[in-house]
Amino acid sequence: MFQTAVKFALLFVTTILLASCSGASMLRAILPAPSQEEIAAARISIAPYCEEKSGARVFRTAENVDGFVYRSSVNYGNGLQNPPTEEWGSGCSYWCLKNLLNGFSYVEAELQIAPTRRENRFDFVGAPAGFYRYEFAKRSGDNCARFDQMAKTNDALQSAIRSYPEILEDQCVVGRPISSFEAKYQFEGYRVVRERHSHGTYIQEYGNQIVDRTNGNVLANNSNLIVRNSKYGRTVLASCELNQNTDIAPIDVLVPRN
Repeated sequence: MFQTAVKFALLFVTTILLASCSGASMLRAILPAPSQEEIAAARISIAPYCEEKSGARVFRTAENVDGFVYRSSVNYGNGLQNPPTEEWGSGCSYWCLKNLLNGFSYVEAELQIAPTRRENRFDFVGAPAGFYRYEFAKRSGDNCARFDQMAKTNDALQSAIRSYPEILEDQCVVGRPISSFEAKYQFEGYRVVRERHSHGTYIQEYGNQIVDRTNGNVLANNSNLIVRNSKYGRTVLASCELNQNTDIAPIDVLVPRN
């Protein structure tokens, strides 16, 4: 009886401990750790990519741009030279407002609805899913109700309203439904696997880039690279040491018409 009671007590404690751990913490505890030799090899393999591709680079600029497409996440599973294998659009919120204040007439984005993702709560439309053109609109009826509701709890929106009263006192940002994207240029968060090895190690590049949608040419990008191995889950074996500002904003590359 005593041994049985002890077993139940241990089982109870173990259950509580497991329940209190996050999924990521539990996974790290279960997965093996990479060896120092593997980490050293990863640093060697990523070095040429870091020198060639990491950091911020502007290849060319474009003038008289009315607006652009915003894609928050694009996965190029078959390489950058091929169409994306996965795209995610969480709509647009303060980021769109910031770019409209920078002089762009509109930002186009897709709003996809997924219960497991939180971004939709911060979109200027909210629902239904679809393609939208986000732009300033004069206040009329309840067309600014969503914008005003978000501003009540969004510090960034509140700050923008205080800083630009001449623009936002009688205007707000609305999302107008469109059938498809029309802008020539696209700003996207992207990721692509640059190299895969048979033992599970791969080099992944990720960052932001501005693309000409008519021909696929990249105008500018900022990127970092990491080395992972599938047997170690999300653990990063090596990454580029970036000693420069790697931010790229649309206004750095696209010159608004106005």
